Amino acid sequence: MANITSTAYLKHLPECEPDRPERIMRDILLHPFFNRGMQQVRVGRHPANEVVLESERIPLLLGRFHCYIELDLQPNQDYVYILGDKRTTNGCYVGSELLPPGGRKVITHGTILGFGGPQNVSRDGRTQRNPFRFVFMLSAAEELPPPRPTRSMQELQQAMMCAVCHETMVDAHILPCGHSYCGACIWTWSERRLTCPECRTSFRTPTENTLLEDFHELTLAQSLTPEEAVERKKRKAECVQERTRMKRNRGQTEAQTRRNVLRQPGAASLPRGLIEGVLMGAYAISVTGGPSDRPERPADVLRRGGTIRVVPNPYRQPRQPPQPGGHRISDHRDPSDHAPQRPPRPTPTTTMAP
Repeated sequence: MANITSTAYLKHLPECEPDRPERIMRDILLHPFFNRGMQQVRVGRHPANEVVLESERIPLLLGRFHCYIELDLQPNQDYVYILGDKRTTNGCYVGSELLPPGGRKVITHGTILGFGGPQNVSRDGRTQRNPFRFVFMLSAAEELPPPRPTRSMQELQQAMMCAVCHETMVDAHILPCGHSYCGACIWTWSERRLTCPECRTSFRTPTENTLLEDFHELTLAQSLTPEEAVERKKRKAECVQERTRMKRNRGQTEAQTRRNVLRQPGAASLPRGLIEGVLMGAYAISVTGGPSDRPERPADVLRRGGTIRVVPNPYRQPRQPPQPGGHRISDHRDPSDHAPQRPPRPTPTTTMAP
């Protein structure tokens, strides 16, 4: 019998890749999933599984959803681990015993598991070692040190770092340029400027990056200690709450900006695209008779309540014309080509002394 404080993991057998020791897998930790309240850990080729296994040497050995390992509470309050088959072609082995399709069997510390076949499998007339043989291990939580990050894991952690707060991203949001940040970080940033913090590409609204969030849960989150997992969950909840508040305020501000622009004399004749351009930054709002005629953000104008007019934004960077001799891709020009350019500075002249 197992205790809930035990650490469950699958230890890969070295014999599975005798000629390629560099391909031996690291131990697969199962307890992070059970600590999050999951009852089953799924194993298979599909990315939706908690444990994803695929072999280049013997492809398609496992099913898309091959099997599962379940933590089951018994009537006597003891926990047992159960291996369950998902009715796949090549099946699951507990020791040398093949589980029947859909069968289940209790596994204990030291049980040898074979996913996709016994010790040796046949493929294309050749007998090869099964690359997916593991020993099921149970250790007391204090006896098993946390896994040391490999170089690839460290690179993943670095790639998941938010460039604004310099912490691992939570509630990831992506910009049109492809850069991602914490949801609250990029929404706070957008209150001051609507350009990417890294490449300065303009944007209007950040978008939730659900793919990156799912990837984090399937990879980096598995290496977190229980305390780190709780801290990340708390930080993510706070981030979502703050981002939701700012998103709601942004919508109210834009709606108020649209109403104020439409109230101005002659605004009814303005094209809808021009009004939307004010909100996106393609056009600016300039105060007439105010302290400055320099184009400003709509929110700044609304705070002062001045008289406003819509003008082309002279600070929008025009698209560079193609270089002579370059490849001509299309005859369609970007609308920004028609934006007025700032006048060039006069060329200084030098007067020579006689």
